[in-house]
Amino acid sequence: MKINLSPFHRGKYSILFYVFIAILAIGTGIVFRQTLVAKDVKGQASVPPVLQSLPEPKISVSPLAGSTVLPQAPSNQPLENTQIVNGIEMTVSNFAQNKDRLSLDSCYTLPDDSAWIAYFPTVEYNGHVIQFSESIPLKLRLKKSAEELQIISFDSSGGKHVKNEKANLNDKGRRCDRFIFIVDSDTKGPFIFNFGSIVAEPREGEICALANIEIFQKALDKQNSQVKIGCNSAESTTSGGAEGIIIKEKPQTMSQEEALSLLGKPEIFIEAYGVSGPWVFHWDTTQK
Repeated sequence: MKINLSPFHRGKYSILFYVFIAILAIGTGIVFRQTLVAKDVKGQASVPPVLQSLPEPKISVSPLAGSTVLPQAPSNQPLENTQIVNGIEMTVSNFAQNKDRLSLDSCYTLPDDSAWIAYFPTVEYNGHVIQFSESIPLKLRLKKSAEELQIISFDSSGGKHVKNEKANLNDKGRRCDRFIFIVDSDTKGPFIFNFGSIVAEPREGEICALANIEIFQKALDKQNSQVKIGCNSAESTTSGGAEGIIIKEKPQTMSQEEALSLLGKPEIFIEAYGVSGPWVFHWDTTQK
C-alpha cells in the first residue's frame, strides 16, 4: 500500500491546532500556546520527531471563501452516514468529487469543552492512502453552561455568525468541518474515509499541571518506555527557555534523542490526549 505524506513545517504554534486555528481563534478566543516540549537538560530544543515530520494541511483563513463548488453525491448514494465509537458520534455527509478534488463534511460530538480536532483523516482508494490537504470550518457548537449553547457558523464570504440558544440536558458540543482530499483525477473509487482519532491538547497554562503530567506519564508507562517525565513551568523557565515536558529519567542504554522521540510518537500522544476510533465511511461512485 502506498502512503502519500507531505512534509510538515514546524511553526510557532503547536501542530495539533494546524487545521482549526481560524475557527478556534475567532470562535472561542483561545490563544494557542507554544511548543509542548521544553528544552532538554542539555539546553537543546526538545522537539519530538513527530512534531517535525507530520504534514501541514492548508488552513482556510477565510472559511469557504474562493472554494470550488463541488457537486453533490449521486442520488443513489446515502446523504449521510453516522457511527458511534467510544462515545463519540460522527456523521459524514455531502460526499462530492470534482476531478481531483474529493470532499466530505464531517460533524462529531465533543467529549468536553477542550479544543478537539480530527487527527489527520485519510482516504483510501486503489491501494493508495492520502491524507487530507485542506479543511474548512463550517460550524462549532459549544456548551457554555448547563443552560446555554453557543453556535458559531461561517458563511461563504468568511464572516462568522454567533448566536446563543437554550441548552437541553443531553446537548453536547459539536464541530463540523469540510475536508478536501487531492486524488488522481481519473479515479472513480470506491473511497474509504478513515477518521482514526480526535485529539485535544492541554490548555495554555495547564501543560505543567500535575494531572496533565500524570496523564502523559501513564501513556508512556503503557508502552513500557521506562522514561519518567517532568515539566518546566512558565515560572521556572529562564530567558530562552520554554514551558513544557522534559525528560527526568531514562534507561542508561537509551540516548536523550531516543527518549525524546518517545514523546512524539502518535500512539502515545493519542493515548494521552485523544479518543480513538476509527470512524470509517465508504463512498462508492461506481455503483449504478
